[in-house]
Amino acid sequence: MPSQPVAAYVFRGSHKWGTLDSDRDIRNKLYLSEWRLESSYRIDTGWRDVQIELGAGASLDSRVTYRDHHEGRQKVRMENRLYGMVALRW
Repeated sequence: MPSQPVAAYVFRGSHKWGTLDSDRDIRNKLYLSEWRLESSYRIDTGWRDVQIELGAGASLDSRVTYRDHHEGRQKVRMENRLYGMVALRW
């Protein structure tokens, strides 16, 4: 477990998915990219190295690109969102 109870992160995440047709050729692709800002606070419970992590963050500049080999490419820009987090860590 990290010794620092407070953490802050800024990172760019991206994910890529694709589907195959029956001939195992790529049929379409989906790309997701976003910037994330997160901060969290860990609380030690004192029981078997179990900690509770509370956090909040924002997903910014999220974009989805969908490419179908028959219909072409479409780009969608999604709204910015705030989110909260509660997690158990052990």
